[in-house]
Amino acid sequence: MNWKRVIGVMAIIGPALAGCGSDDRSVSTFPLNGSAEATAATTTAKPQCPNPDGGPANECLGTIDAGTYTTTALVPSLTYSVQKGWSNMEDLPGNFLLVPPGASLEGVNPGTSDFIGVYPAVAAPAGCEERPDPSVETNVAAYLDWLQRQESMLVSEPRPIQLGGMSGTEVDVSLSDGPVCSDPNIADEYALVIIGVGRSSLTHGVVPGYPLRLDLFDMADGEMMAIELADAPNGGSDFDDWWAAAADVTNTFRFGS
Repeated sequence: MNWKRVIGVMAIIGPALAGCGSDDRSVSTFPLNGSAEATAATTTAKPQCPNPDGGPANECLGTIDAGTYTTTALVPSLTYSVQKGWSNMEDLPGNFLLVPPGASLEGVNPGTSDFIGVYPAVAAPAGCEERPDPSVETNVAAYLDWLQRQESMLVSEPRPIQLGGMSGTEVDVSLSDGPVCSDPNIADEYALVIIGVGRSSLTHGVVPGYPLRLDLFDMADGEMMAIELADAPNGGSDFDDWWAAAADVTNTFRFGS
């Protein structure tokens, strides 16, 4: 599949990413009572990833119990905590996807499901073309300057954030009334927002009524990381306040090497 919803969702473009993973994972129970205590870690056999995207390199876990988990393939590795009902549908070197309760992987493509994505290497797209803009450097300052100049998008004032042990910038993006892209195979109206480079394979954008929240970070390897939160229209999950529910998860993020 060449497009896995350009409209703000996971798009895997090109060949499957290669990678390898271990056969087990350590899982500790997430404290549902809000305390800082958790039960002792237990080791479970690695489940079969139910998402065919990425092929055998995809180390995703599928639907997971309440607990704390660490990715196998993503670079840098990510440790995160969720409550019951979340699904991990991608764990690739450059792509990671969490789908909340009440949403589904099948709803990601047509834009009917909320999601959280982590992409360690992204860039500004070249207008409506599915390629990076070579004139825009892959750092947060250059990207934000590019983003705020796009007539096709409404962009909030950037906000400083601390997340996963890193300092970054958060911004909200939605479609404007300005000139937009149009493709019968994608949507009547959309604007491309980010595109993957290197190990990250994706093309993401916005359509009417489907805003994105981007948490952006300059990485030590010279790449720019994006944590993307997508808010599907008409209830894309079981959460009445999706932004708060997503933040409850992203605030647990810790990145490794």
